[in-house]
Formats: sequence, structure tokens, C-alpha cells
Amino acid sequence: VKVRGKSGEETLVPCPPGLVFNDTETIIYGANGISNIGDVSNKYPGTVDVSKGLKLTELKIGSDTTGYVNEHLNTLTLGNNKLLRSIDVTNCPNLVGNLNVEGCTALREFKAAGSGLRGVTFVDGGDLETLILPSTITNLTIKNHANLMSVTPAKFDNLQTLVLKNTGLDATNILNANYKNLTRLYCIFPQEAN
Repeated sequence: VKVRGKSGEETLVPCPPGLVFNDTETIIYGANGISNIGDVSNKYPGTVDVSKGLKLTELKIGSDTTGYVNEHLNTLTLGNNKLLRSIDVTNCPNLVGNLNVEGCTALREFKAAGSGLRGVTFVDGGDLETLILPSTITNLTIKNHANLMSVTPAKFDNLQTLVLKNTGLDATNILNANYKNLTRLYCIFPQEAN
């Protein structure tokens, strides 16, 4: 199916008749001009590469809908998506390891509850406001995100490394909930205004 999109207009790409999305590859050419690919959680993708989607503002691959689980997603590739404000990989348990979102400098919302991620690398200095992580996180490093006031959940099963620098987070609560497994801790609190 070929559909040509126009700037500023929503474009629907229909599924070919009789096709069931199972190991089906979908390629979007000219992706550097697309700002939103919509909610693809209902397509249960296995590999998503949006490294060329430089104008993307939202990426919704997962869902927090009751009963939703995408066991196919195991690879997510991001690039310098400098306009990307929201990433949702909720309930994608086979997305494991570490995810690098450093190139997503405008990121405000990151949702990954129910994923298998062990670590996420955020840009040093940003506008992160919403952070929902899986309990599988072993490394949490957040530097210079003054608008971040909370992280969900407060307790992680295997948190070993905690690095917090100039965030709005209450580090005491995070420490009290996770002190048993911590092996590396580095916290610098913001200066109080005089």
C-alpha cells in the first residue's frame, strides 16, 4: 500500500485486505518529516526504529490498558529525536537491557511500567516531568531535571546504582525504599534560593 502524505495533514495508511499483522514489516520512507505516527500499540510491533524520525513529538508503542501486553517488542532504536516529548513502552516485557534516550532532549514524559528495562540513559539537563519505570530497573541516573518531582514506583526490586543531581525528586524517599540493594549512590541536591 502506498500513500503520499501532505504537510500538516493526518494521513491514514490502510492495511491491505486480508493481511494479519504477524511478522509484517512496515517501512515509512521520508520519516524525517513525520511528527506523529499515532498509537501503534495495537499493532504489537517487535522492532521499532525511529532514529530517522527527527520531527517526531510522540511515540506510543505500549499501553496501560487492562490486559494489554506486547511480548513482541524487543528492539527500540532512537536517535537524535530532539522534538520527541513523550515515549510510552508500557507493558512491553521483552524490551530489556538499557535504553538510551539522550538524543531526546525535549523529553517530558517517559512511561515504561511493565517493561523489562534495566536502565535508561536520559540527557543531562532537560524538562522531564513524568517518569514511570519498571521495577526491574537496576540503574537510575537523572541529572539536572528540575521539573521532575516524582518517579513511579518509589521502590525497585533490584536498584543498585542511584545517581541524582539537581532534580525535584525527594531522594530520601527513594533511598529509604531501595537501600537494601544499593551499591553505588551519588546525590547532589539543588541549592536553596536565598
